[in-house]
Amino acid sequence: ARSLCRASTTGTIRSLSPGSNKSMAIRRMPPLRRMSVTPQATPQAAPPKKLQVFRSLGKALGLSFLGGCTYAYFNDEGVWRYLIVAGSIFPMWADYTYTGFRTKDKSEEEVKAAFKAYHEKWADEPLRVCLKLRGFYVKIGQVMSGQPDLLPEAYGKSLKVLQEEVPPQDFGTIRGIVEAELGCKIEDVFESFEEQPIGAASIGQVHFATLKNGRKVVVKVQYPETERYFALDFNTILRIFEQVNPEMVDLLKEQRECFKQEFNYAHEAENLRTMCDNVRGNFRNLQFPEPYDTKHPQHPDPSGVPLVTKRILTMDRCSGKTVTKFGQAMLDEAAAAKGMTVEEFKLDLTERMKDPQFVEAML
Repeated sequence: ARSLCRASTTGTIRSLSPGSNKSMAIRRMPPLRRMSVTPQATPQAAPPKKLQVFRSLGKALGLSFLGGCTYAYFNDEGVWRYLIVAGSIFPMWADYTYTGFRTKDKSEEEVKAAFKAYHEKWADEPLRVCLKLRGFYVKIGQVMSGQPDLLPEAYGKSLKVLQEEVPPQDFGTIRGIVEAELGCKIEDVFESFEEQPIGAASIGQVHFATLKNGRKVVVKVQYPETERYFALDFNTILRIFEQVNPEMVDLLKEQRECFKQEFNYAHEAENLRTMCDNVRGNFRNLQFPEPYDTKHPQHPDPSGVPLVTKRILTMDRCSGKTVTKFGQAMLDEAAAAKGMTVEEFKLDLTERMKDPQFVEAML
């Protein structure tokens, strides 16, 4: 027993013979160590089978939705363009909801200040989307910018850029369209054709040019793919309204038919010709741009190269101000005559327009 005790501490088992002081090492044993027992984790019960099924189904639907969006983003231009709009609207909506939540117990002045800051923060976001997608969205932005009663002031100011200052497309693209419509080189028809446009809008831009016969003209050129993108965007909007507001669908379809006419510059030339033939004689101080159709007396070759087609419109160059700038000048003059700022004059006029007698007197 004593031998075993010594073994447990030294790791050596010794055999002691009676009457002998010698010991014999039989085998060296590793020292005994303290042993610890790790308690095993209690096995958790498996979730119910129905829950497992719902989880698997949720994962499958989530992956399918993600895959569908990814496919559509790269293969369906209509959905791709819509997702860009949705990606812009969602954070605006989330911030708007949060602003309403954090001001629900605030005073009226604090609520107005909070939402004014919100609108100023997001004012340029709709403009950014319009300029990125162009076409239909620029057109909508132009319409909305002219409706100050429908939008907060910050958005209206931002979108006014779309009235006259839409960034133009590069001249290489414009040259390709013009030459495709003419069927020849620009230099074969025009003595000069300025590369920098004088204005750009939702579906096209306008350039100064001079014909071979010396006549100064302007040429309106339609952007490539504009009509197709417009159809994609409008169909997407229609599908959305079919789900959220079916009553608006018929009105939107009527509006679509009106917009379609803008993609045919030959139709616009016919309207200009009607104005020149039937209206111009009644106004001595107004200039009417005459289209270079086959009836134009200065057309260099009426039976040859067409200067009016579906995608280009050549007309007389008329000097003057745009309707927007002319209207702003009149507004500035009227406000100054009243001793008011333009904003004060607008507010005063808005209030006076509520009086039927004032409106009747104006008419």
